[in-house]
Amino acid sequence: MGKRADGYDDSYPVRLKEHLKTGFSIESFVAVVGEDMETIEGWLKTYPEFKKAYTIGEALARKFYEEITIKAIQGEYRGFSAPALKMVMEGRFGVGAKKEDDKGKAVSVQLFLPDNSRTKSGDNGNKAIGGQVVEARVVEGNGEGKGTDPEC
Repeated sequence: MGKRADGYDDSYPVRLKEHLKTGFSIESFVAVVGEDMETIEGWLKTYPEFKKAYTIGEALARKFYEEITIKAIQGEYRGFSAPALKMVMEGRFGVGAKKEDDKGKAVSVQLFLPDNSRTKSGDNGNKAIGGQVVEARVVEGNGEGKGTDPEC
């Protein structure tokens, strides 16, 4: 069918989902299609198939970053930058970002080592958890004294 008057193309839902599942954002999709963010936001409201592709694509993007996180925790990435991943997860998905509950009390999502876990340092000094799963939980306030490992 080609492009419509508002710049939308029927191929965009598939292209958006593919773009997002590799870790890119909808904001960078602007560069892919050559439109501005306001136009893309309009497509999200106008075209249900585009909105659905965005919803699925965001879930795939989160899966992409969670897979990276798990592999990094298991020590599979040499020279892995935990601060860079933290920045992406906070900015993109709100993980670890300080928030308020419905009563206005500050809460955050933090990652904890299981109490019985042992950490090991790789050659690059990064902590890895030998086959252990990290637990995520919501913590009130700043989380001090809630079992965090200060070395991780």
